[in-house]
This record gives sequence, C-alpha cells and structure tokens, in this order.
Amino acid sequence: MLPKTVLGVDISGERIELALLKETREGVKLLKSASEPVPEGAISQGNVKDPVLLAKAIKALRSRCKIGPRRTVVSLFAQPVFAQIMELPENLPANIGQYVQKEVKHCAVLPRKNISLDYCGVSSSPKSTGKRVFVVAVENERMFALLRALNDAGLNVEAIEPAELACARAIYGKKIVNSFDFNVLIALIENSEVILSVFRNQTLDFVRTRDIGEDICQSEQGLERFAEEIGAIIQYYDMEIGDRVQSWRLITVLRQDGQRADGIGDFLRGKFKSSEVEVVSSANISENTPVVTCASPRDSSRRAMESDTSRASVVAAGLAMRLLDVPQPKVKINLLPPESAEVKAVKQHVLITANIIAVILAVMILTVGVLSAALNKKSETIAQLKEDQSQLDTRALLFEQKRVNEQAEGLREKLEKLNGILRSGQVGDWNLILDDIRQATPRSLWITSLTTPPLRGAGQSKVLIKGRSVSYEAVRLFVDMLGKSEYIASADLVGAEKDPAPAAGAGAGGLISYSIDCSLAPLGVPKRATFEGT
Repeated sequence: MLPKTVLGVDISGERIELALLKETREGVKLLKSASEPVPEGAISQGNVKDPVLLAKAIKALRSRCKIGPRRTVVSLFAQPVFAQIMELPENLPANIGQYVQKEVKHCAVLPRKNISLDYCGVSSSPKSTGKRVFVVAVENERMFALLRALNDAGLNVEAIEPAELACARAIYGKKIVNSFDFNVLIALIENSEVILSVFRNQTLDFVRTRDIGEDICQSEQGLERFAEEIGAIIQYYDMEIGDRVQSWRLITVLRQDGQRADGIGDFLRGKFKSSEVEVVSSANISENTPVVTCASPRDSSRRAMESDTSRASVVAAGLAMRLLDVPQPKVKINLLPPESAEVKAVKQHVLITANIIAVILAVMILTVGVLSAALNKKSETIAQLKEDQSQLDTRALLFEQKRVNEQAEGLREKLEKLNGILRSGQVGDWNLILDDIRQATPRSLWITSLTTPPLRGAGQSKVLIKGRSVSYEAVRLFVDMLGKSEYIASADLVGAEKDPAPAAGAGAGGLISYSIDCSLAPLGVPKRATFEGT
C-alpha cells in the first residue's frame, strides 16, 4: 500500500498552523510544518470576518512551504459552539438525530437556531441510566463563512472537527491508551480560554469550555483560576461520580508557541502533588505523540516564516492523524456538510467534460484543415483541365467541369458549417472558463447540468448552469463568484426554489434547485478581474 501524506490545518484566533504528515513503516513522519499570524481583519470575535483575506493567507503559507493539494482536516473555528456530552432517555426515539437536534435548539448558546451539528456515542458513566452522545453544533452562518474561506483556499477538506478532539488524538497513543488506573484530564489553552476534557477508561467522559478572563500563560491570576477549574473537575468526580479511580494525569497542551511551559508545569505540580503533571507544546511533540521529527535547526528565527521539521502544532498534527492508521479515540465528529463528496464528484465530471470538449475542438480544427486541402486540390484539378481543354472533347470537358463544381460546392458547404460552429463559441477559452466555474463553486452546492443554448445570430455565447444547493446563501455566493470571473461577462439567477419534499440527508428543509444564466465575455476581450484578486 502506498504511504499516506495528509495535511492538518489549525485555525485559531491568532495563528494559522500547518502540519504535513506521512505514514511510513517507521511511523508517522513530520514532512513540513509552518505557522503564520492570522492577517488583520480576517477574524473578529472568534469568527471568520473576511473569508477571502483568510483564504489568501492560507494559500500563501502553502505556496511558501510548497505544500500541494492533499487530503486535509481543518479545526472548527466559529463562535458560539455547543460542545457537550448529552444523556439520552431510556426509551430512545426512532430518530435519534431529530431528537438531538431538537434538544440542541433549546440551548441558549445558539440563539439563531439555524444550526449544523454532528454527534457520536460515548460510554455511559456510573451515574447515567441510558446512553450518552457527544454533540457539537454551530450556527450555519458562522459555518458558511469558514467553508467559503476553505473553498477559496483550494483545500481538499475531508473533515472539520473541534480542536479538543484533535488534541486528544495527538497524545492518545502515548498518554491515554491503557490508562485504566487513572483518569486523564487534558487542558487545551489559548490565551484566556481553556477546553477541559476528561478521558475515563480510555473514553471521552467530560467536556467543558471556560474563558477565565485572564491570560493563563502570562498572568498569575489567570494561572490560579486555571488551577481552580482543574480542581473543580477533580472534586466533581470524587464527590458526584464516586469513581473508584483516585489517581489523575493532568496534561496541559499549549496551542501556541512562546508560552512558558516550565512555569505552568511547576505551578500545577505544586497545586496537585498527588497527580502526574505534564505540559505538551510544539517543541516536545515527538516526546508526547507518534510524530517523528528531525533534529532541531540551529537558526530558530526562521521557524515562524518557513517550513520546519523539528516542531509542529499539536492540534494541527492531531487533525492530520485523523486520516492515518494510528491509535485514536473512538470519537468522530465532522461538521463538513455531507454534500461535499457529491460536489467533488461533480467537479471531477466538469474537468473530464472540459478535456472531452478540447479533444472535439481539436478534431474539428483538423477536419477544417483537411477540407481546405481538398478544395485546393480540386482547384488545381480545374486549372489543369482548363489548360488541356484544347485537347479534350468539349462535351466531356463540360461534364467533368460540372462534376468538379458540384464536389467543390459540397465541400464549401461543409466547411461553412464547421466555421459557423467554431464562430458560435469561444474555442480557445473553454478549459479556462470551466476551470473558473470549478473554482467558483461553493462546497455546499453542486452542478447537475451545464449547457450552451444555440445562438440566434451574432451575440455573446451563453452558458446555462443548473444544480442543487443546501442554502440560498450558497446560490447567491455562486452567482457573485461567477460574475467576478475573467471569462464571464455576467451571471444572472434565473430561478431558485426549494424542492417540494425534503431530500435524503438534506435535513428538514429540503434542497434548493437553481438555474443561472451566464453570458461569456467576447473572445479576446476578457474582463480584468480574477477570483484571487477579489
């Protein structure tokens, strides 16, 4: 089996982290890692504000590190997020998905109620009477902005999951496996926010997110409050759960570099003397995860701007490991819309169609050349006959000339038809036009047909695009992106309406059928705009 090479992309409030991993016989090898600050104005209050600006930053970082298209997993970046373990009733309803969605919509964390969610089963606790599920939900509007940025960045995204799951996956093989004699508490910290997860008997058992109001790594007061959160969870398990396991392993994971790992470790050891305390960062990732890194370079000043193989973001590495054959928790959450697989198939079909059109046009051009050569040959024959007409019988000459004229006229008609076909379309631009349409297609929308209506007289070429979409926002985005294409003069939404009955996998609202009429720019007179420049 060929080795797998996968990419993890961690987007947080301040940085973009990349980790390119390769699964080999010797283990998981770190090929490249890179980090760059989020550009100013791209993110605001925990959400993507400018998807185009964020996409440009991701593309630039990949280009600088020479990371091509790879299977990719991205961290969920949106606020607010509902992430909790939910108790299910003893008498489970027939449709668990509808029950979970209904319960989440009652939560005040997501006031707009228009949400995307995913859930998976987790083991029951000693206090619970029924089954439990881990649920993650986010508002569609917040998710749509992130999806647009990932789409514009050209990432081959297969999953979007919470950072705490990626963090647990990264350290699972070395820190959680076979932890039957103690509970494992993982604290993922970034500035003043901490996500606390508890693994009991190797299984996710508790999740909590807290913003303590003070920078945990820079403020003594923030560090005190962080320790109080850990102490409250340990006390909860001792008093409420009544767990026979009394020992704890406390693992603090630093999401960003430049944070005082040694100071945090010493502080927690002083607070929790009977517990194992460990601090994990990008600098010691090879000690705490299966990732094999190279020797540390002497010049560490380049690590923020160039690819590095001596260190990597723990979350970015954990994201990539989702697609590798490594020990990992039995918890799978994916907020990527399920329609994305169908969109990929449609895009591949468009590329194949473009290649077929190119071959057909090449054959047509070759046919025109053959017909032109045949006409020239017939003309030479006529000239030769005229030259020898004094030696031929007049009646035979006239008969031969009539036959040749008929053949020439037939060939001219065929040539005129082919020239008309060539004049009706932009022969040289179809590959580029289809590629622009491919780049403009959002991940939550797909194309079912692409036709070119026959022209009546002179005028611009037309392309009629029909398809299905998850939301009206995706259709409007598609129309807007088509209108910015270098090869499309204008794009108009002809129609968009919901299906009369909900489609399978589309939720309660059903899918949206749309039609878009595109006028192509005249051949040789392209618009002076590109997607990347918008």
